[in-house]
Amino acid sequence: MFDQVIDIKSRIQQWRLNTAIQTNDYEPPTGSEQHWKSPCRDIPTPPPSNHDMDRSPSPAKKRRVGQSPVEEDDVQKTPTARSRDASDLPYRLSNPPSFAASESSAASSRYSKSPSRRSGSPTKRFHLQALKKPVFYMPLYDNATDQLPADVQKLYSRIYQIAVERDAFLPHIIRDEICAATGRHIKGSWFTTSPTEQGSMSRDEDRSIALKELEKLKDIVSDARDSQALNRSEASWNMEVHGPLLKLALKPFSSVKRELATTARILPPFVPTSDGAGQAVESKMIDFVLVLALDNIQTSSADKALAERIRDTVLSEPRDMQSVNQTQYQPVQFRPIGSMIETKVTGSAEEGRIQLGVSTAAWHQRIGAFLEAKRSAFPEEDRRAIATLPQLLVLEQEWKLYFACDRGNCLEMVGDMSVGDNKSLIGAYIVVAVVREIARYMTSTYKEFITHVFEPGI
Repeated sequence: MFDQVIDIKSRIQQWRLNTAIQTNDYEPPTGSEQHWKSPCRDIPTPPPSNHDMDRSPSPAKKRRVGQSPVEEDDVQKTPTARSRDASDLPYRLSNPPSFAASESSAASSRYSKSPSRRSGSPTKRFHLQALKKPVFYMPLYDNATDQLPADVQKLYSRIYQIAVERDAFLPHIIRDEICAATGRHIKGSWFTTSPTEQGSMSRDEDRSIALKELEKLKDIVSDARDSQALNRSEASWNMEVHGPLLKLALKPFSSVKRELATTARILPPFVPTSDGAGQAVESKMIDFVLVLALDNIQTSSADKALAERIRDTVLSEPRDMQSVNQTQYQPVQFRPIGSMIETKVTGSAEEGRIQLGVSTAAWHQRIGAFLEAKRSAFPEEDRRAIATLPQLLVLEQEWKLYFACDRGNCLEMVGDMSVGDNKSLIGAYIVVAVVREIARYMTSTYKEFITHVFEPGI
């Protein structure tokens, strides 16, 4: 029996390492390749397990002197070097897996024991790819039409025009004031040709709104500079800079709201687990979410009816699953999340990507549970994929965009794409324009998906 334990542990470890190496060594398609290929198609199947082995407990680990139970079981903690005798190990591999030189180098770089590389924890990196529905971060290629799902291609095209081509994202009605504020001549193509947000309002009203927005953006940029100079905490940045910027961007939208979600926790049934070890990852949520406020007093009767169906469906669920999202945090319990924003002031980009990936995977589990009964009524080829979510990662003052794409057997976070910053007026205007495009997506394509999920009679 002891030999069987060693054998199954060895096979699982080999499969895990192979998965990490294959994924992280994934190469973009060359110019000669006509179609982009997703690594999801090549996900290896976990090695078969013996059910008898599942019932046999593994030998217990011998705890180090002074080690607390929490420290021992912390799978998120970066490995640190320590020495101990071979007899202290619960088991040893008599024939450890061998790697080619390049693979060995790749593996060792992922499992470095140096405590100075805490921000790049190999355990955390590995978790995303070992989830039951693995999460892969993929670069955004030039030909995004082949790479992104159809539901988000229009959104991507407009954001590309704003963030890359600098096309029509500044209010033309205050062109002189913006040029004066930046101290430069700005190309005419950067300005809108007519007001886009205020419908039939008069020119004076349009101008007044645009001037107020300009002053608020100047204040936000100033607060961002102060926050950086004073080395403010992430919570302070969220309160002084990121929160106000998101609120300003969403002001024209009555049915899209931003919520601070730093205290929200993922519900236990939706905490992603790894396929091999069955261990849960972190249950902490991200910093902000954008939600569909279908129950808002200003929404249409159709939106209010949809909000009622969502509430009724949620309350019919078991108590630990009573939320339309992956968390029971009350402000978002009945309002579907359409975008998530993770902010990092002092941490690494990788930490932010991990947290965004975990929260997205949890949201997929929640929505997937709603869809399961509905999908059973359709043949597999006609089953609808989960809607693509535009996700934002803020690294210090830079805003990055990812598209969370449902590939069936895995989840891909496609990006990143630079979409503005807090450190300049033009950068802040780009962020506002991009967030408004995301809000339009949420009130159209995404809302249509949510309507499908909660459509009665199916």
